[in-house]
Amino acid sequence: MKNFIANEEQAFYIDGTQISGISSINMGYTIPSEKEVFLGYNGAIKSMQNGAGVGNLSFSRLMISDDEPITRLFLSKSGFNGGLKYGDKSLNFESGYINNYDCSFTVDQIPETSLSASIFGKMGNEAESNLEIKENP
Repeated sequence: MKNFIANEEQAFYIDGTQISGISSINMGYTIPSEKEVFLGYNGAIKSMQNGAGVGNLSFSRLMISDDEPITRLFLSKSGFNGGLKYGDKSLNFESGYINNYDCSFTVDQIPETSLSASIFGKMGNEAESNLEIKENP
């Protein structure tokens, strides 16, 4: 099939550990800006950055394995790195910090967890991400 990426060629990882059971993932980046308008300025209106860029990450997963690679992040004071590998491409991030973590349990169902985080470092294929992926036991 054209543009088909097999499951084995996709991976989401945090601090070098592949996270299993991912059912959805969202990543984005916002750069705050404002229009550049000055008194007496007679040129084209441009935008200029007026704050630090901030990324966001959220994902949901079925807890088919230990959640320790995620819960240990609660103790991290320096943030975490990670990324999404998709075929031969990747989207990495640096300095993620947890905003919210939820875990839900239902009788006769696989437990589900979700996490949202803010990213204050680099985001993109040039960001450091600890690419040495270790499978989550």
